[in-house]
Order: sequence, then structure tokens, then C-alpha cells
Amino acid sequence: MKCNIAARALLSIALGALPSIAETFTVRETFGVSHPRQIIDFDLHSSVDSANASVIGPDGKNVPFQILRGNKLAVETDLPAFAERTWTLQTGRPSPSSGNPIRIDTTAAWYEITNGLTGIRISRNGLAPIQGIRYRDGA
Repeated sequence: MKCNIAARALLSIALGALPSIAETFTVRETFGVSHPRQIIDFDLHSSVDSANASVIGPDGKNVPFQILRGNKLAVETDLPAFAERTWTLQTGRPSPSSGNPIRIDTTAAWYEITNGLTGIRISRNGLAPIQGIRYRDGA
């Protein structure tokens, strides 16, 4: 009896933590005009805790997003002529990282902050504060 109660409790905790689809957002281009990469926003129909949410982009991967004032969701995208893009907001446990985790390395001489694409090295000893910048190509 105790095992069944404990197993049910663990199962309900695990199921409650699974992501669920909160809202889906779609944008369509119908005029034959290609739009450059830019930030767009969508109205949310309920409050969202960004710490317990993730947004899945048109390619099926996590994308960066921001919850704005006025209960809006912001994402970055381009939109080719006659194209359609769809994003899915999931609440609950966030999905795994999009592959560019922020990382901070510390040595006695500097801090290095990187995100998988670019980075910056900052001095700890008071000399020129920025010691180096890493570009997308790794240089």
C-alpha cells in the first residue's frame, strides 16, 4: 500500500513537470515581400512564467524568447515571401537547451563568458578591462 502511494506521488510529480502546449503563434507573408530578420511579438492569452517555459521554433528547436510588458511574447525571425512561420509556447519543465548554453570560465587573470557562438574575456587585475572578443568563426 505504501509503495503504491509513493509511486503514484512520484508519477504525478513527474507528469506535472512535463511540458504542455500553452499557445501556438503563426505569422504568414501573403504579399510576396521578403522581410529581414527582426523581433516580432505576439499577444499572450494568459500569464507565463518565463523560468518555466520554452518556445519551440519553426525548425522544431528551442528558440530564444522574451516575455514583454503588456503580456506579449517576443521572438526573432525573418519571413521570406509567401512563407509561414509557427512557434509553440510550452509551459512546465523547459525543454533541453538550444545548443548554445552560456558558460562562464574563471581563472586568476580573467573571466571568460561564452555562449557557443561568441564570447568575451574580461580582466580581473584592473588592466584594460576587455582582454579579447571571440567571433562566430572562432577567431
